[in-house]
Amino acid sequence: MRLPLLFLLAALALSAAPRKKIAVALEGGSALGIAHIGVLEWLEQHRIPVDYIAGTSMGGLVGGLYATGRSPADLRAIVKDAPWDKLLGGSIAFRDLSFRRREDRTAVPNLIELGLKGGVSLPSGLNLGHEIGLLLSRWTLAYPELESFDELPTPFRCVATNLVSGEEEVFGKGVLADALRATMSLPGVFKPANRGGKLYVDGAVLQNLPVDVARQMGADIVIAVHLAKPPVDPKSLNSFAGVIDRSIGIVVSANEMRMMERADIVVTVNLAGFSASDYPKSAELADAGNAATEQKRNILETFALPEAEWAEFQKARAARRRPEPTQISTVKVDAEDPRQARLVADTLAPLTAQPWNPTALERELSRAVGTGRLASLRYSVRGSELLVQAEQRSYAPPFLLPLLEIDGSDIENFRVSGGARLTWMGVGTARAEWRNDIIVGSRYRFASEYWVPLGERSRFFAAGRAFAGDAAFPIYSGRAQVANYRLRDTGFGADLGYQLGRIAELRAGFTTTWHAARRRIGNPILPNVKDHLKVPSLRFRLLDYDDPIVPREGSRVEASFAYVLARGPQAEVQANRFFRVSANASVFAAAAGGTAFDTRSLDFGSFSLGGPLRLPAYATNELLGNQYWLGTAGYLREIRPGLSILGTRIYGAAWAQLGKMYGQPGYPGVAASAAGAMIIRTFVGPVYFGGAWGDRGHGRAFVGVGRFF
Repeated sequence: MRLPLLFLLAALALSAAPRKKIAVALEGGSALGIAHIGVLEWLEQHRIPVDYIAGTSMGGLVGGLYATGRSPADLRAIVKDAPWDKLLGGSIAFRDLSFRRREDRTAVPNLIELGLKGGVSLPSGLNLGHEIGLLLSRWTLAYPELESFDELPTPFRCVATNLVSGEEEVFGKGVLADALRATMSLPGVFKPANRGGKLYVDGAVLQNLPVDVARQMGADIVIAVHLAKPPVDPKSLNSFAGVIDRSIGIVVSANEMRMMERADIVVTVNLAGFSASDYPKSAELADAGNAATEQKRNILETFALPEAEWAEFQKARAARRRPEPTQISTVKVDAEDPRQARLVADTLAPLTAQPWNPTALERELSRAVGTGRLASLRYSVRGSELLVQAEQRSYAPPFLLPLLEIDGSDIENFRVSGGARLTWMGVGTARAEWRNDIIVGSRYRFASEYWVPLGERSRFFAAGRAFAGDAAFPIYSGRAQVANYRLRDTGFGADLGYQLGRIAELRAGFTTTWHAARRRIGNPILPNVKDHLKVPSLRFRLLDYDDPIVPREGSRVEASFAYVLARGPQAEVQANRFFRVSANASVFAAAAGGTAFDTRSLDFGSFSLGGPLRLPAYATNELLGNQYWLGTAGYLREIRPGLSILGTRIYGAAWAQLGKMYGQPGYPGVAASAAGAMIIRTFVGPVYFGGAWGDRGHGRAFVGVGRFF
């Protein structure tokens, strides 16, 4: 009788013992980390509780979002809908830029920006982190600042590397969005997260699989999720970047192996066939995580809860989830420059009279960053107060945009120039700017403009200008260059203008110019001149497209009217429109025309046609006259989408044009041209090459670097 009684007592003791607490440790791996969603999905489907969760880098992001109470289905939707090209590219969307920053991106179509604050320097990361900061703010909005991340529906920790001390740092309290921003700051790609004067980068540098962190949270059982990367291709080690990446990978892998040895269970997700940039394949990556966890079914199901106990566990987790705000009543902006804080606060003030709308808020924050004065803005809500944290550009202003131009419209006579646009901000007033362009090479140009708004919030502005230039003016007849002139202009002017929001501006001004043209070689097609011109003018410019390098949708319009004193009036308008017809394709149309209002003899104030987008079958300046019209219809297709920090993309374009030049002796009728080109968008600017065929035996190949559309 005594033995059965002992068995009964032992059984009762076991049934009364608390269950073992389970933690999941999630490894970093960029897009590969999306596989963690499938692991969490399988655990929930089989009623296996996750009492604690810890992660690094992408594992930290997935773990942090799961810790806020979201389901794996919610996480699948988040990564599917996230604008990864914007998050990784880092640049503010063109349509969120102020008009003057739109002008910069149009004039200097590359992704390089140097700062001159304390010497010439690049930013500490190619991605300043504004876009990812906004999404992290939104995704963690209900948890602005916590005494402990144990207060989350699922207790959470993430790991970052303190750049100053060189030590691993575990985030277990504070602002959740800040912790996630720190753990996923990939060195050299994302600007290091600055929190409390400390600089943080990706935790993978020291601890990519935080098994020990999960154990220290109080777990009895730690499930480690390892992302098995594809085998290394020896060909990838033939470059400097490939060797550095692999060298770092070896160190990280050694650390991962040590952590896997300390885990109780390891789920290894085989990700052969995937790459670290495969964010668009989020569904397949999550499925791979689910399938890998299924392989551990036998051991994992021993931790499954009965249905009633599982329901209680889920109910308790949901009860800890906090609601998001529904209204804000006040705005507080924390910025290093009080003038910038005031401008941002004034911009956001109207939102206090509206129902809570994070989309509208983020749009206004991006537009504030789009002025170029701030690196990023992030936000949180405490009670009914909106708190905005501004981060200044540590390296600028002033900032410098380098420019490279290669004109190969005449393959036998390449013209190469280089230069930069240098801008100081806050000169005199908070919104004033001093902008300078310097170009040397085949053409020389110096231009300086001081621009100042007529009031802190006014759209009216004044601008003073000075300029000097020297450039070649080749003239062709068919394939042959028949003359080459040098044009020199020196002058100054002043404008009064009005900005129509971020998309357009109207200017009225007066310019005085000392103009000279002298033939260097060839036939005297045009006379040598030396003039002093005084020119009142009216100019309108609209930049309302989605991208300044290769637009996919939107419009651009430039129109001008000038009255050259002692000579007469002149007007010109150019307009184009892009229409997106599918995810990868657009069509575009353009119209241009100009007139001198008379039939005066040709001079260097005449209009010209010829070149890649102005009848490319004809050479530059082959058609000269005092009046013209030009019509364009074309098709543009993205051949190779880019999803990288450098934004590389490949496009194919085809277009047809009809035009007519008036006032050129010996050239009758309408000119026609059909062309095709490849355009490669790179971080140094668009690289293009193509060919064109036209009427009367015209045809040319062309190649170049620099502005295309």
